[in-house]
Amino acid sequence: MPELNEIRMGNGKGKGYGSKYIYLSCPKCGNKRWVRYAIATKYNFIVPCHLVQCSGIPYSTNYHTLKTNYWNGISDLQIGMIKNSKELPDYNNKYDNTILHWDKCPKCNKLEWRLNEHVGHLCWDCSRKHNGEMNIAEKHGRWNGGKFADSRGYVWIRLRPQDPFYNMVNKYTKTLQEHRYVMSQILGRPLEKWEVVHHKGIRFPIDSKENKGDNLPDNLELMKNQSEHIPSIRIEQHIHSLEKRIKELETENLSLKQQLDKIKEGSF
Repeated sequence: MPELNEIRMGNGKGKGYGSKYIYLSCPKCGNKRWVRYAIATKYNFIVPCHLVQCSGIPYSTNYHTLKTNYWNGISDLQIGMIKNSKELPDYNNKYDNTILHWDKCPKCNKLEWRLNEHVGHLCWDCSRKHNGEMNIAEKHGRWNGGKFADSRGYVWIRLRPQDPFYNMVNKYTKTLQEHRYVMSQILGRPLEKWEVVHHKGIRFPIDSKENKGDNLPDNLELMKNQSEHIPSIRIEQHIHSLEKRIKELETENLSLKQQLDKIKEGSF
């Protein structure tokens, strides 16, 4: 059991690392607990606990703001009350000699001191949430259909939770490779994790990024697993290399034929 006024670092008592704490008792009820040392020194080590009968403040969504006002000696707060930041020690460093208004958020009813231009507006948390909702998916100015290509050329798409194939998405990024999504739509069922969708290379070389991004149905083939997929890839790669070599030999043969024709013309 710690002793009264004992000081410890946060990592020594299971709290935040790098912070100093002091073991104090409530000046009203005598309840002993750890208090952040910076707060204790700010209020001369007289810090009431969170109980209503001690702090005189009811619990609410903005409890810490009300508690700060209580310590600053402000009571009977009413919407529209105006104070200079010099009268609020906790706000004087942030707002130097500035007029502040006691106002509430129209959405969550959170009470806080605000600048004049912020009166009547959403609080920071509600504003951030509202802006996020207004800039999601089709509402975002840079929305491109929810598709993006990775460095290998594979196209990924974002699915909505109501999509019938949503259980196939990556649990961290909430995205799915488009070729798997297209094949699922063709089959009318979600793919198993071990099933592989193969790009045939109908329009582009099989090793190219263009082929990996070509997700038209005629370019896709379902494989049972990787054991079936890998040999197929190797065979097609070998065929592609042979076709490439044939084209090179045909070009070389044509060049030699042209040189031979020139030699024959010069000899006559």
